[in-house]
Amino acid sequence: MTRTTRAMLAALAALMLGAVPASAQNVTFTLLDIQGLVIGNKVTVDAAYGEKHGITVPAPFSILVPTDDRIDLYVEAPAPPHDTFYKVSFVTKDEQLIENVQFVPMTVGMGDPEARRATLVQLLAEKVFPMAVANYPQHKYIGWRDIKVGELDAIEVLGEYIDPDWGHMYLRMVGFLNPDAAESVFAVSNISSKLTPITDAEQFPRTRSGVTIGQFKFLK
Repeated sequence: MTRTTRAMLAALAALMLGAVPASAQNVTFTLLDIQGLVIGNKVTVDAAYGEKHGITVPAPFSILVPTDDRIDLYVEAPAPPHDTFYKVSFVTKDEQLIENVQFVPMTVGMGDPEARRATLVQLLAEKVFPMAVANYPQHKYIGWRDIKVGELDAIEVLGEYIDPDWGHMYLRMVGFLNPDAAESVFAVSNISSKLTPITDAEQFPRTRSGVTIGQFKFLK
């Protein structure tokens, strides 16, 4: 574990002390077991998907969205200005937001892998994160680290903010560098701490948005 990772985990643990304990909220939306079979809807974002929605998909990919009879899925189709390939929200039957995730195109020039990685960190931490929390006066950047998603090397950025409607939220971003082209993809998820019992950073992949992100694969 790197010094950056240790520092980020310690910061996250400290920040979580201020979140409402899961038991006090009667949480029923437990974390998923990612070691077993995940039941869900496979989504393929490719040329056919792009033609259907009137968008260009330069970096085709697939994901798996987990399903649950207790939870409704709201899928938002790409709409102008077409800056999101796909977005899905996981909500309770009484329409409370549990979490959501969206997949967004980005371009990181080809070249030295370490230089590309540094560019990706800068893009997510210094540009995307401030934009994502711009409308929330109460927010905090936690940190970033290297992670693996399947066979892909990825960058994870974590933060938190207070939403006036949903309360304390975690913001998680995961960036995927396309090994074969400059056109790449990053995911942004928003997770309600009130409805999802997260106690440390290692549990984010077991959220519903985390499982969706964890099934990400570039297509040839």
